[in-house]
Amino acid sequence: MKRIVIVILTLVFGFELFAQQIRVDRLENDGARQIMTSSKDILLSGNEYSFYLKCYFYDNHEDWCLGIGSFYFIPEKAKLLIKMGNGQVIDMTCNNVNVGTVTAYNVISKYYSSIFEIPSGFFELLDSFGIDKIRLSTRTGFVERSFYTNKLGRFLLRARDKIVHQQKNYFIRKKRYLRGFLIRFFSYEY
Repeated sequence: MKRIVIVILTLVFGFELFAQQIRVDRLENDGARQIMTSSKDILLSGNEYSFYLKCYFYDNHEDWCLGIGSFYFIPEKAKLLIKMGNGQVIDMTCNNVNVGTVTAYNVISKYYSSIFEIPSGFFELLDSFGIDKIRLSTRTGFVERSFYTNKLGRFLLRARDKIVHQQKNYFIRKKRYLRGFLIRFFSYEY
């Protein structure tokens, strides 16, 4: 009986660990490379919100963003407050809200997708202390949730690791692809 319980727990934790996937990996018109992970659905005050991580890699820097999507209204200048395990509060303002439509069962619904720029040093705090509570402003007030197990923090750290790994693999593949070509190209005599 103990073996069955151990196997089931191992499978559940293994699925949770490896469920993270890269959903978008593309080059933007301005030359930036965008990598985005799959989302995790989390209830905030009883409403479902999807959280995902996105990064734009430029030649000399990278911009990390936290994306939040929902069928519930997200205002243009929404505020996201994240309370870390040490009591420090990280304040993020929404940079962009896209409103799309989703059709399911012949019903058309609005879907709000917002982007919050992640400040520098956030991942170090997240790794050290985790997330205790988040609060998102809405049209009439706010929605919030307390985390007793750092569920969202672990998800964001795994997502960051997945994006960094994807970026490193890109440079390795690019280097293999260009190997030999650049040497022959630049050593050609006219």
